[in-house]
Amino acid sequence: MSERRKCQSIGRWFHQEFVEDLVSRGEFRVFVITREDISALRKRRGVVMDIVHTLELPDKELVVTVLHPNLAWWGKSQGHNSADLKELEDFALYIFDALRNRPDWSSNYVSLEIGVRLDIGISPASGCCCYFVNKITRIYEADFFAEWLAQPGTHICKAVAEAIQEVLMVPPGQS
Repeated sequence: MSERRKCQSIGRWFHQEFVEDLVSRGEFRVFVITREDISALRKRRGVVMDIVHTLELPDKELVVTVLHPNLAWWGKSQGHNSADLKELEDFALYIFDALRNRPDWSSNYVSLEIGVRLDIGISPASGCCCYFVNKITRIYEADFFAEWLAQPGTHICKAVAEAIQEVLMVPPGQS
């Protein structure tokens, strides 16, 4: 057996390449936190708490913009001049639900029962703007961009704490 074949049989490989659009257009940081919902998977449903757009300028200055539904943005192709954050939210929740629906969720993705930060880019493939996930960040490792959010900037931290309490803490008298 060749050395390459041995390596390939040991684990899973992936390929990552430079994506120019991440440099020129930046990324959307979508914060998804779960809330109790008896009709949802494992009685938890993902909710988009905030969307932050980040763009690093050539001089390495980071421009951070908190997006709101009434803001227009450049992500759409010609002919679309208003924001459609709903489409971005739907994409993020679709990816989040797909990760939570994996059969190995309890051994590899249990932190998603609390939440996640999805870093999403836009690629103008085939002349249209298509979303792709650049990075999945466990919520306990995510930068919350609190200094840019509406002050005091703690609403994501509060939502994470509530989700942790609901998911991981044993209610009194149920030990």
